[in-house]
Amino acid sequence: MNLINDNYLWFSFERELKNKLSEKTRGAQSEEQVLLKSFKYFDLNDNGVVEPDEFAKAIEKIGI
Repeated sequence: MNLINDNYLWFSFERELKNKLSEKTRGAQSEEQVLLKSFKYFDLNDNGVVEPDEFAKAIEKIGI
């Protein structure tokens, strides 16, 4: 792929991820709360680190 297509795919993925996380974190009042809830959603084993396999599972779980 070329740089333009790569950038388009990244921005498309980023937009979709933000939309899905927004749906999962409804009711959060501040950006900080949304980020914390989102991080916890990805940190499946609750060790404070989002590992590649956790990221892949969370992405699959939210349907991206």
